[in-house]
Amino acid sequence: MRVMKKRRRIADVLMVIVCLSGVFGSGFLFWRDLNRTLTKNSETPVGIISYKRNGAQRRFGERLAWGSVQRDSPVYSGDLIRTADLSDAIITFDKAVEVSLSENSLIQAFYDSDTGARLELSGGAISVDAGDKGMTISSGGKILTINAGSSVSMDAGEEFTVRVMSGSASLLSAGESRDLDAGTALSVDASGYIEEKPQVTVLAPLPGHAVLSPVPVPVAFLFQTSGFPEGEHVRVDLASDRRFSGIIKTVDSAPDSGMTVELAPGVYWWRAYPAGSGSGGAASGKLSVVNAPAPVPVRPGGGERFAYRDSPPEIRFRWTAGGTDAGEDGAVYVLEAADNPGMLRPRLSERVDGYSYASGSLGEGTWYWRVTPRYPGNYGGTALSSAVSAFTIEHGAAEAPPPPELPPAETPPEKALPPRETSPPRTAPPPRAAPPSREAPPSVPLPGRPEALRPSHNAVIDAAYIQRNLSRDLASGFFMFNWKAVPGANAYSFELYRAKPPERPAGDGTDGDAGMVPLISVPLSPDTGYRLENLAVLENGDYIWRLTALSIAPDGTVERRGETAEYRFTFSVPRPGAPALTVPETLYGF
Repeated sequence: MRVMKKRRRIADVLMVIVCLSGVFGSGFLFWRDLNRTLTKNSETPVGIISYKRNGAQRRFGERLAWGSVQRDSPVYSGDLIRTADLSDAIITFDKAVEVSLSENSLIQAFYDSDTGARLELSGGAISVDAGDKGMTISSGGKILTINAGSSVSMDAGEEFTVRVMSGSASLLSAGESRDLDAGTALSVDASGYIEEKPQVTVLAPLPGHAVLSPVPVPVAFLFQTSGFPEGEHVRVDLASDRRFSGIIKTVDSAPDSGMTVELAPGVYWWRAYPAGSGSGGAASGKLSVVNAPAPVPVRPGGGERFAYRDSPPEIRFRWTAGGTDAGEDGAVYVLEAADNPGMLRPRLSERVDGYSYASGSLGEGTWYWRVTPRYPGNYGGTALSSAVSAFTIEHGAAEAPPPPELPPAETPPEKALPPRETSPPRTAPPPRAAPPSREAPPSVPLPGRPEALRPSHNAVIDAAYIQRNLSRDLASGFFMFNWKAVPGANAYSFELYRAKPPERPAGDGTDGDAGMVPLISVPLSPDTGYRLENLAVLENGDYIWRLTALSIAPDGTVERRGETAEYRFTFSVPRPGAPALTVPETLYGF
């Protein structure tokens, strides 16, 4: 019996020793991992994630675990960066060299103070804008040297393909060296042999390019060919998925030419290749047409007033994205505040990564503010500023409201009292002098509501309307809004909104007013009309336009603001089909 107890004690001791060993081992591994993190954080970053959309991950070279990265995350020498489906990222080295990773790409970044940045491309597709530094890319034994001022794209799929959009580069593979000029493309097979076959280099749009537009927009495709036989054409496929299983449009074009394709907001994949050689080794990329209407100010606004006694208050500015479909593309915003509605010489100008900002730098007076989105460099088109909103800061505490008047005390009914001795009547104290009354300021009427002239309220703009009113505005490339002048007003604000279609729920939190999508907001102007130059804004559907009459003082402050008038119209003009493919006059994104 004693022997059994002794054996059990020994087993218990061994179990305790094993458990303690596990605890100490786990603690040591945790300490080492923490120490590595601190050591990595003490290193100097060699680059920064300047842009990221959807899923991108980073792994330190000496570790096995991947971790998510955010915009402005540092990149260290030896780090591995990868992107997932429907994702892309941009890494900036030396504040000059930009490397764009397409979806499902993997690179490892290295840096040397003498030679600069170097990348190892293990898979996927990347494009490099070398800036004034230059860069070296290696992939499976192939070494590509990109000269300063050059733009090059690479695809490490079944074949290693290089395309030079601008500048020059040199490729070394299997002991053979080739110099590549702008517009040149070549492929290298698995054995390292440089193949001589027809190639297409797409100069625009670049892979990952995006266009800001809430309506269909013509997008330019420009390309250059090399090694094309006589009579060969370039074929361009546009698809709704990256595997090109749902091709939307296929177009053939002469080599060394270009074309435009009208695309509605959405995400597209494109590829360009010799029509007679098949799509193997095609130049490809993704293109986004992003519906990004103007941001909508939330606070302060509407003539809101802030009073202070000792120091100016801190003003919290808030706005919304205005219903943007950009998602995580998420722009940063430039917040401006000025003492004039034209936003000249702004007193406050801050770059904000979010939808709010607090500042106590504005003093007494009437202030006007707006926000303007700023998108990454791979975006084309025009980012719309928000409408200008106004508020006032006043020095001096607000006057306390007068005390509420107490109701008079009820007098009890008289009762018969026994006679008693009366004393001499007391002399009533003299009445207090009433405080001097402040003379009320003269009543100044506010400007009235502007009355619409054209289009009238609930007008239907169709072919019959144009003929009936003898309007040639649409034919000449513009559309006019006119209204009557308001007595006492010397400035007007104009805003145009698109009414949401019935299938889109109103008041979903994506815009400032339920059922309305902001399109245009014009700075204050004395004109009683607005000329809409960009007719692409007007799709067939319902619209709302708002007018406000104001009285502006000589110093630029708003003295009086009238009631906002709101009018509606329906635009129903037959649109021609997609325009013929032509060589574009304007290259979007450049």
